[in-house]
Amino acid sequence: MKYRLRDITPEDMCIVINCPRIYKEENSEDYLIVGRVVNPEEVGLAEKVMEGEALVRVPKRLIDERK
Repeated sequence: MKYRLRDITPEDMCIVINCPRIYKEENSEDYLIVGRVVNPEEVGLAEKVMEGEALVRVPKRLIDERK
């Protein structure tokens, strides 16, 4: 399956290979976000993260300053 994604990560955000990223799926209203997985229990959000979901931590500016 071929995915049609556009990298909308702020240009100066990533200076190494492993870094947070944000992608826009073409023909979709969704973003795909690469970040560090956080244990919901450690931050008091266990009841908010449902089965099949993941809590991900990224720098604020990844979203605030996207292209």
